[in-house]
Amino acid sequence: PVLIPVYDRYIHFEKVINTLSKCHNSDKTELYIYIDFAKSNQVLECQNSILNTISDFEHNFKLINVIQRSFNMGAQNNILDAIDDLFRKYKSIIFLEDDCIVHPSFLNFLNSCLNKYADNEDILGVSGYLYPINYTVQFGDKDIVKLPYSSAWGMGLWKSKYSRPELKSKQILSLIKQKKIVTLLKNVSNRHHYVSLKEVFFKRDRWGDFCFMLSLLNNDKKWIFPVHTLVINIGADGSGVHQGSYNFNIIDSQI
Repeated sequence: PVLIPVYDRYIHFEKVINTLSKCHNSDKTELYIYIDFAKSNQVLECQNSILNTISDFEHNFKLINVIQRSFNMGAQNNILDAIDDLFRKYKSIIFLEDDCIVHPSFLNFLNSCLNKYADNEDILGVSGYLYPINYTVQFGDKDIVKLPYSSAWGMGLWKSKYSRPELKSKQILSLIKQKKIVTLLKNVSNRHHYVSLKEVFFKRDRWGDFCFMLSLLNNDKKWIFPVHTLVINIGADGSGVHQGSYNFNIIDSQI
């Protein structure tokens, strides 16, 4: 099953479900759309547009399940609760953000990897998005690369290996007090090294990819990535929770 959490970005969502509908085996795929409760009439209008879009694509998938929240949960809780909800029914899921358009082979790649690495305890997740680094120079014609990163821009997760990507600032502090973790984090991503220090300094909790990364480094685990990205994020326009307006560095690197 594919999970997409949404709120009010109906234009982004339409592009996402359109590309997903063109994936190989989309007609064998169940889609779960979790719509957070609207805080205003303006948002409600956007959500009506989302519902209309869903009805337009119903014939492209095996089944589309729409779950509309009865109160506003916020992006974090809507996502994490939806993942927990699906893991009550399924052993593995595909998660896709509402601003990520996909290549036609996206579903095949994620499903293949979820099947192949299900019993590999060293692999904790699969991503359809590859960060803008050219790995083909090092890996030649290989299809995949194993990295101590994670990316929610189209990811595959197993119930048996999943742990909620949430860390309190005290937990982050306990990790970055370890010399091994600091060294690994600086080698993997200097940017995230400073992010961790900032979160501790301002005593802020954290959730998302960064928590997955710290867990990977702490436990010497990896994620599977395609050598060529199968996902492009179109949400760098100020409309989302995390990204700022017009993040051209991200957009340009994905063209």
